[in-house]
Amino acid sequence: MNNYKYLPKYHSTVVISLKTSNVIRNIRVIMLESGIFKPLLDYFIQNQFKSISWQNDVTHIVGLFIDYMLTCQKKYIVSNKKRIFFLPDFIRLLHYGSIDSEGNDSLNLYWSPKKIYRVTILENYLYGFLDWYYKDTEHAHDTIFRTSYENLGTQKKLLFWRHWNNKKYASILSHIKKNTTKNKVSNIHQKTSLYKSDIYNVKYFDNSKIMNLLFKGFKTSKIYDKYDIRNILISMLMHFGGCRLSEPFHLFINDVIEDPNEEGKAFVRLYHPEDGYIKYYDKYNNKIIETSRKDYLNKIYGLKPRNIQTGSTHSGWKDLGLDKTGKDNYAIVYWFPSWSGKLFWELYKVYISEVLPKN
Repeated sequence: MNNYKYLPKYHSTVVISLKTSNVIRNIRVIMLESGIFKPLLDYFIQNQFKSISWQNDVTHIVGLFIDYMLTCQKKYIVSNKKRIFFLPDFIRLLHYGSIDSEGNDSLNLYWSPKKIYRVTILENYLYGFLDWYYKDTEHAHDTIFRTSYENLGTQKKLLFWRHWNNKKYASILSHIKKNTTKNKVSNIHQKTSLYKSDIYNVKYFDNSKIMNLLFKGFKTSKIYDKYDIRNILISMLMHFGGCRLSEPFHLFINDVIEDPNEEGKAFVRLYHPEDGYIKYYDKYNNKIIETSRKDYLNKIYGLKPRNIQTGSTHSGWKDLGLDKTGKDNYAIVYWFPSWSGKLFWELYKVYISEVLPKN
């Protein structure tokens, strides 16, 4: 396992004391080779009454963007087709990190993956700053494109990417602003006529056949394994727990425990495959680590969550409503009828003790 710690590549951050409105305030600023990154300082002065945590987050994301810009600019500056992906690729890099499954980083940034909700917050902060800076410097926009990109300073390079990308984004989306209402009405009519059609038959599973499916349908010809317990458990999660077909494949062993409120019944938690919480012992640092599942899979096994894998190991994940959000990010499987949770627990114990070790 490779343990890397992110260190700013082209900037540093320091806290300075600044007197504003007869009050001395501590403001975090970004330092470049040329000195203080003044646009961010001006932005903080205009928003001096916002929280320290907001200021720290804005400093963090702007610093990351500067590092990304100075690292990757040559790849994107070569053509208009590449430039349009500059900002989207930055956001994607925040999601998945810059370290590959073998622990290598071709960009030498060493960014760990961030949780989805965290990326959303930072993305909004970044665009808030860039939009403010873009509007505050409208008089300088024309000169940016009359100057060779290589001769632009860091401050104007930020304007270049925001200005160019903003312009292209608007032109790309302009064609979908027309006939929106008409299209929506048309779609509604099409769906309504489909549901009323005589040839539209709803497919469903006959509940009276569920026990036959589980204990006859999943019988095997093996002497030592009379039943395919894994597939029985997956089918029970779908039929009695309301899970989608893809959701059971994101379960970790410890996501199923005995219900603390009802003895002999399974308590199943469906964690978000990327942002779900996990706590594990790090033998290299001799301490307990709390992190996201995306980060855990990458660091410990060099794997990605199944929802972002491709091929036979892929398993989808839709926007499942989560019972526990924040650092936990999981949904609870509710059993109906209740006895099915007890049957599941008995079979799960057999699966753990008898089936799983053989693989």
